Amino acid sequence: MTEWEKPAYLAALPVQRRMLMSSPELLIVCFRMRKPLKECKTLYELNNFASVWACIENILLAMAAEGLYGVTFIPHETMLLKKMLGIPDDYEVAVLVPIGYPQEYFVKQRPLSLQEKIHCNKW
Repeated sequence: MTEWEKPAYLAALPVQRRMLMSSPELLIVCFRMRKPLKECKTLYELNNFASVWACIENILLAMAAEGLYGVTFIPHETMLLKKMLGIPDDYEVAVLVPIGYPQEYFVKQRPLSLQEKIHCNKW
């Protein structure tokens, strides 16, 4: 990790947890896999997984357009959550998205220039 990444990462973890606990709404995005992720051998078998993340991005963009914000929190273990909410076994929890209006506190990130992100004909 760079000198900018570590403090941002360490600050983000408690902020995300605080957002999960205090947000007025919590969106739990689920998707159905044809087979467990560990058993997928081809890219085609991952279409549902890829599609759900495209949906999540669209949800976040639509929220931002309305002045709402959220973060993506990918749970490490979902069995208890699935049991509590009655989510069927053939569905996976992709992400938890706490939804709310932004507060004053934001994690400061290293400023980036467009030239750092765009590569033309070479890396």
